[in-house]
Amino acid sequence: MREKAGKSGKQNKKRLLPFLTAAVLALLVSGGMARAALENEKDASVRSVHMRDGDIEESTLAIGSHLIHINALTGELYQIALESANEFNQNQIYYKSELAGGAWFEISDATSIADITSSGTPVGSSVIEALEFTHQTKSDGITIDLRTGGQVSVYDINDPYDLRVMAELEPLKLQYQILQEKTDKNDSDEIYLEMIGELFDQDIQDDTTRDCDASLSALESYKNGLSPREKPALWTEKTEEIMTAVDAERRVVALTNLAELLDELENDASGMGASIRTEGGGSEEDGEEEEQPDFLVNSEIVAAVGDSIQNVEESITSYEAKRISGSGETASAEAEYRYQQEFIVRARNSDTPGCDEMMEMLCNLQHILDGVIADQDSELNTLTSDLLAAAFGKYTADLREGVSEDYQRAQSEGGSGAVLSVYLSEQKAKANADRLEYQTLLDAQFERMENTAAQSYVLQLIDGVPQMEASVLQDAAEPYLKETVEEHLIWLRSAYAELVRNASDSTEMAALEQEKEELAKQRQDALDHNDLAGANRLTAEMEAKQRDIDALTESLNAILTSPDSSEADKAKAAAGMGGGSAASLLSSMADTLSSAIRSSDADDADLSNQLAALAAAAQLDPAAGAAALTKVQDALDQATELDADIKDSLEGSVADAKSEIGEGLAGAGGAGDMGGMGGAGAAAAGTLTEDELSGLLSDILDELFGGGFEELSSAQQ
Repeated sequence: MREKAGKSGKQNKKRLLPFLTAAVLALLVSGGMARAALENEKDASVRSVHMRDGDIEESTLAIGSHLIHINALTGELYQIALESANEFNQNQIYYKSELAGGAWFEISDATSIADITSSGTPVGSSVIEALEFTHQTKSDGITIDLRTGGQVSVYDINDPYDLRVMAELEPLKLQYQILQEKTDKNDSDEIYLEMIGELFDQDIQDDTTRDCDASLSALESYKNGLSPREKPALWTEKTEEIMTAVDAERRVVALTNLAELLDELENDASGMGASIRTEGGGSEEDGEEEEQPDFLVNSEIVAAVGDSIQNVEESITSYEAKRISGSGETASAEAEYRYQQEFIVRARNSDTPGCDEMMEMLCNLQHILDGVIADQDSELNTLTSDLLAAAFGKYTADLREGVSEDYQRAQSEGGSGAVLSVYLSEQKAKANADRLEYQTLLDAQFERMENTAAQSYVLQLIDGVPQMEASVLQDAAEPYLKETVEEHLIWLRSAYAELVRNASDSTEMAALEQEKEELAKQRQDALDHNDLAGANRLTAEMEAKQRDIDALTESLNAILTSPDSSEADKAKAAAGMGGGSAASLLSSMADTLSSAIRSSDADDADLSNQLAALAAAAQLDPAAGAAALTKVQDALDQATELDADIKDSLEGSVADAKSEIGEGLAGAGGAGDMGGMGGAGAAAAGTLTEDELSGLLSDILDELFGGGFEELSSAQQ
């Protein structure tokens, strides 16, 4: 029954969600006290109450026996309410619309906001007042047991310890009831009644569950204080997430204790238990043996015990997935676990300011991981005070680790080279995963920093890369781990270039190009007005500006291609050139190709195409092209997972390309057409003619795809 209710709940919730969020926006609150009436006056206790329409807030859902304000609806409460629907045979869902003056609508199949206004299915207040209710959760998020008027935790509505009402034991309870109602009970029936009754009276609590109970009580108190203090809704959600995890922890422990009792019961119910063998026997000390009553195994009860055991095992598995996990594979997961544990400790110490501090960090972490900037300064503080250091420590620990224990064991057992390579590749993959998380957090930090400060910080990180590389132990894992450091360096250079592009102050190159563009517009305007003298003057100014651009390009290019330049200087030079320069383009192409070479799933055709494009584009700037090809050669020399045949083929192509570039460099400053693609000096200076540029592009396309632009598919174009 519980499973069916759960499935129905998921379906209904999907239909409700599209308009529930919108309804919250028009929240109107009105209070009231409940007037209880006995559902059945013959009962010794109150099973439910009826509610007056006027005592129910607008924006309230009626689900099963629960009244829930839409702003207080949680997954846990929703599921509990759905389960109560079957018990009370109240399977329709109703909503008191704040958009329709407090009118009630039946919304079980609602799909839009119109279903709670003009196009909905209205119901009279008498329908609601005739329903049975047990609990009400108002807009403050506090749940009241309407039968007692007392406040109750949502997590205690379904008692985790009362075996007589536990849904998992429903099969056993049914058989127990059948036995109780049986008029002609035999001896075996009485034995079964006794053993099952004893099970229902067992206490499945222990020190761990009681500790969880105390934590839940403290967390409930903190949560109930959030609304009066006008804290963000996310704080309530995060607190409830932690409460759900703590509740799951105690239920796993309690159900595990129950599983042990059920195992014993199954043994007894099958006639195998010691209590059955000695039931009704005489005194063994007297040496007398009295005739024991025949114990007849009841297969239906045995089956019911088995079904109950299966239900308990399934529930344990379900709750285990909700527990707070301390074995996070990422620095972020480990940080979340630490924050949650500290939050619980502070809640139990009634340390509200301390809880607020940890809750702020938990919410900051969620925003960071979700890519949302909600509180820039606070999130930046969480990043710089804890998260980044943890992620950096996790990645650098990978670099310092040396070969793994699995590798060492396989090596000592005489494992083959292929087996050892697998362990090294796994180690590299783990380091890369930690590197990517570190970079993700760095990116989140950059987004929350002032741009100039972020640029300076990235340059510091780039300067620190050699130290990271030097920390790698010199063993079999070294080349694998150093590849991850190279990837980190490429990412840092890219991050720096992105920051420079997004800066409010343009680079010197961008300023010069903008000034030249403005001169070009003025020159065109002069020509349009037949001002030839003005046009000639502006042409001279444009040529002077181009000389400034060429000089700056030459100086930056010298830094970018010099083996003596630091990585930080190279990053600044590449960013200073802008993405449109040949040297910058070649450097980017080389980085992309080098990353592909270091990838574990490198594709032969893709690598060949990228190298062909790089070799062709290198003709634009022979010096930068030579540096780019050297970078690719370095990646090939260090490649740990590249197929040997592919590696040999690529190295041959790089050598051929370098040879062509060498010829171009030899002819730079003089005549020479580099195979009909324009003079090297002209190319380096960025003065390719239109025909030369067209020829170069045609050659690149032909190398990549085997044809000209018009012959390409739309995707290739």
